[in-house]
Amino acid sequence: KVSSEHQITSKNSAAHVVRYMRPNGGGVTISGGDALLQPDFVAEIFRRAHEELGVTTCLDTSGLGHEAGWKKVLPHTDLVLLCIKSANPQTFFDLTESTNESMIKFARHVAKAKVPLRIRHVLIPGITDTEQETQALVRFARNQPTLEMIEVLPYHTLGVPKWEEMNLKYRLAEARTPLREETLNFIKTLEDEGFKVLCEE
Repeated sequence: KVSSEHQITSKNSAAHVVRYMRPNGGGVTISGGDALLQPDFVAEIFRRAHEELGVTTCLDTSGLGHEAGWKKVLPHTDLVLLCIKSANPQTFFDLTESTNESMIKFARHVAKAKVPLRIRHVLIPGITDTEQETQALVRFARNQPTLEMIEVLPYHTLGVPKWEEMNLKYRLAEARTPLREETLNFIKTLEDEGFKVLCEE
């Protein structure tokens, strides 16, 4: 049990971050889980990073949460990294068992707030690298007016043991890491469509 004297709030958590950042410099990136599930915390951290430290803020998210929370966070955000899972609604559902409506709505709010955006696309052979998936990604990306680039993230299996420890079924158990040639071909396809692409293998 946490006593009232030691309750963690967005304000005192922000104070810890500020004390760390002041002597060390740099910027602030908040990721997850999904950071947007705690919008008050993120907004307070980002606000203080701007007002007290003058450093940049970056939000790493899948676009979860709700409109009220997004409106709190985005005014204090300098860059959004949006992991879209898939721009294809059916593939998105197959991967997450949910719809991509929240992600789509969040992207619209990012555009309206004029926050620079980077799309993060996890490259899974046979799943997110097909012609249909690629064209869905291209269409989605072209509708993002503040898009800076697309980040291609080759799939890896480093997280599998976590699922095993929790006795949970890992729905990508048969998936593999893309070959270098597959990754390069996917990058070239996006570049040929006119996008700037970043990939750190």
